[in-house]
Amino acid sequence: MSIRVHVMLTVLALGIGLVGCGGNGVVPGPGPDPEPTTVDLGAFEVAVASPATFQTASLNSPNGGLVGFTAMWGSRITRLRELGLSDIAFQSTRTTANDIYVMSSDGGNVRRLTNDGAADTQPAYSPDGSQICFTALRTANEEIFVMDADGSAETNLTNNAAADNEPDWSPKGTQVAFTSQRDGNREVYRMKPDGTSQIRVTNNAAIDFQADWSPNARQFAFSSDRGGDYEIYVMNIDGSNAAALTNDAANDFNPAWSPDGRKIAFNGQADGDNDIYVVNADGTYRQQLTFNSTDDREPSWSPDGRRIAFASNRDGQFQLYSMAVDGLDVRNLTGTGTTDQAPDWSPGAVTRRQLIGAPASDGGSDPPFGTPRPLAIVGMGRDGLVGAMTITADEAVWPTVNLQPMSDLGPQLAGARITAGAIGNVLEDRGRGLPPQEWTLSSQPAVGAVLVFFRADTGRIATLIAVSDQALSAPPQRDSGRIVLQGGFGPVLTADDGGARTVAPSASRVELDAQTGVVLSSR
Repeated sequence: MSIRVHVMLTVLALGIGLVGCGGNGVVPGPGPDPEPTTVDLGAFEVAVASPATFQTASLNSPNGGLVGFTAMWGSRITRLRELGLSDIAFQSTRTTANDIYVMSSDGGNVRRLTNDGAADTQPAYSPDGSQICFTALRTANEEIFVMDADGSAETNLTNNAAADNEPDWSPKGTQVAFTSQRDGNREVYRMKPDGTSQIRVTNNAAIDFQADWSPNARQFAFSSDRGGDYEIYVMNIDGSNAAALTNDAANDFNPAWSPDGRKIAFNGQADGDNDIYVVNADGTYRQQLTFNSTDDREPSWSPDGRRIAFASNRDGQFQLYSMAVDGLDVRNLTGTGTTDQAPDWSPGAVTRRQLIGAPASDGGSDPPFGTPRPLAIVGMGRDGLVGAMTITADEAVWPTVNLQPMSDLGPQLAGARITAGAIGNVLEDRGRGLPPQEWTLSSQPAVGAVLVFFRADTGRIATLIAVSDQALSAPPQRDSGRIVLQGGFGPVLTADDGGARTVAPSASRVELDAQTGVVLSSR
């Protein structure tokens, strides 16, 4: 089951009411946990056990919206991940040799994945976006490697005396097609993603290469000179029933199926240079998309089928561009003065961080909050996640967890009051691969409410206060650069050199710095 609820960070609250049980009055006995329901919060995806009781709220987004805070609670949260724009992997000579890089589909957030001094080229995303196959020239000839999408865990899949290159994943990720010269000329092969069961698909005296798997996994599109010049063909994945889709006096290369399987993009030389074309999957209605006296080549479809990324040297060196599928709205994605080629669009929105989820799902590291949790608060800046927190509590009290945003804190702070039958401690994310910062509230029986204050410029927790009576005796008051709180408090903790320091075991009045949120005094 899937439900998608779009929530902007500035929306104050989304509440979904409780749903009662009707019928004959018989209360069902305990059963297995229901399948989690996916809730889309825009920049975040959450999997919850009970969408009917799941709630979200936006804390005040002060300081001009530098950081926006979103709280979520009301259900067992089994997955919480930050989503980003779909990525484009590519090869680049920004260093002395080609390396594999990844960038957001708007050209931002460029990350280098390989760094070995050899030529790493032709990246290809797995269908789930978790891995990238690529070609590496690290020995006497090219071989196929695979790595995690963050550049870790590289593995050599092929090891032959001849070149193996041009990898492409099957739609379900169970096989990888590639080109090999091990039998004397270029032929199409396929293998399992671990490099086993390597099978030859084509077998003729001509060159067959650049295989691209169809979305239904039944066919390959590929380029071949079996008819004299290079044309685009399709065939079954066992190599049978090969048929030409293009038939002209010029060469056609680099076929790429559209996500819906209806069209194939390729670069052709009908005008003397390479331009991007699109043809129906049955070979009809050929359409030229680019018209330049330079080379446009290596098309790659966006996951929604609305845009095509490609490499072009129209500005002197090969750079990456994207355009709408009608050839309009051309955008330069790179412009570094080096050569960028071989774009491959990721299958969809990528996981930037996994805060709650399965082991090793946070880019190879364990999510900082494990799984599951009853509540989370996340802070988003202009470049993505900047802060996150959750609580520890016995699962028996999770249905009692509630949250109320705090107001009147000024332009630099955001805050919330969290209540539950019993709260253990607070966990704060410190970054991928690092254990969370633990804000220890008490070694005694867990408290029933906490006040949490965030810095609006960093998204980090500034102060955490346990509230003994689950209420403030008066709303927060601003006074000469201070936030004054009155009530029954204890303990009072504040941020100190990247950690948490206990200021007082108990207090009835606490004063915070209105700029930083740290404790100035308590009594």
